[in-house]
Amino acid sequence: MVSGEKAVRKPTRQAVMESVVSCKEIHSKFAAWDDEEWRRHIFASNDPYRIVEIVREIFSQPFDSRPIRVLDVGIGYGYVTKPILDHFGEHVEVSAIEHPSVERVQSGPFHSYLAENEVTVYRQNLETGIDIDDSFDVIVVGEVIEHLSPVVFRQVLGELRSICDGYLLITTPNILNVTNRRRLLFGSDILDAPVIGDDENSYNHIYLYSMNTLVEVLEEQGYGIERQRYLSAWPEKFRRAKLERNLAKIVYNLFEGQIQRAFPRTRKRLLVLASVDKADVADTDR
Repeated sequence: MVSGEKAVRKPTRQAVMESVVSCKEIHSKFAAWDDEEWRRHIFASNDPYRIVEIVREIFSQPFDSRPIRVLDVGIGYGYVTKPILDHFGEHVEVSAIEHPSVERVQSGPFHSYLAENEVTVYRQNLETGIDIDDSFDVIVVGEVIEHLSPVVFRQVLGELRSICDGYLLITTPNILNVTNRRRLLFGSDILDAPVIGDDENSYNHIYLYSMNTLVEVLEEQGYGIERQRYLSAWPEKFRRAKLERNLAKIVYNLFEGQIQRAFPRTRKRLLVLASVDKADVADTDR
């Protein structure tokens, strides 16, 4: 080093985390995506708010200095994988699971992005079993379990437990959210139209969970519960035209928004961070 020069210190993962993780920052990242379909889906789904919390949970855990190995189950449009790679690329190694019928992970701009960032995609059907010869520090199952039957969900939990070296993070709609309570009050169904047949491209909700039920299932499958949280989300009404959206926002803030703030159990989504004791897994496998 030349005399007088200061050594350039590489920012720590915590420093990077504190500087970038906000709804505004993640929104701007998604807005810069080249593919119109990605932008449409990310903003239509209101997912940036959920993603912020997922990223915070992952990078607030005590890992050593090596890259964190993350498995994104149901990578979808990359809602979780892309911000993690964009913000923390040098600190993570990301793999993913996606259904064999999903074409976006094998061609097009999303496939190119995954290839450039060396993301391994396991093309597997959760209903027929997970076969991965690797292990991960964090497994993220975001907005997936509501598309599985309770029997398949329990099967998936058992299979993920055998490849999880640290934490399992799940987000899913809250069956007891304020919107569902209103629907029930007026005699409406809280699920999508019933799934008919075995269409692999059907993404209807099959089963929804309350926090208590989700925690019970996780504990039943041998997971320890580290954190339980209720997450808010903007209502679907916000997708409408500007005037309608502003009116909807007023109504939402006056009624449903106030209810969610006062009663967290009525919020839109559940987030559960669970842990795996590898000693217990070894005992189970004997």
